[in-house]
Amino acid sequence: MLTGIDHSYGDDLFATGGAMVQVWTYERSSPLQTFEWGVDTVTKIKFNPSESNLIATVAMDRSICLYDIRGNTPLQRITLKNKSSAIAWNPYEPMNFVVVSIDYLRLIRAMKTVIATHLT
Repeated sequence: MLTGIDHSYGDDLFATGGAMVQVWTYERSSPLQTFEWGVDTVTKIKFNPSESNLIATVAMDRSICLYDIRGNTPLQRITLKNKSSAIAWNPYEPMNFVVVSIDYLRLIRAMKTVIATHLT
């Protein structure tokens, strides 16, 4: 079952999330790449607007994962205290992204530093 989908800004690709992350092209009926990291269901998935090879996901097990479609393995994974419900890349500073949950909004840079936390 698919629970998330997003398209690439620069290429004719789209990615789907569910039990695994799959990268597709519009011309094929099978995925170009499949990433499995042992995470629970991927609920949201987003391509980076300027680095079109980077994908960020949030999963039901409270994890945030980064994938680079140029390789065959995921890049980085962190687990947060609370489950996230959305993720979005900053279009002006593409190394930053925002993760949203029911009680906070966090701006994260390069999976290492939380720049700001806003209580909702």
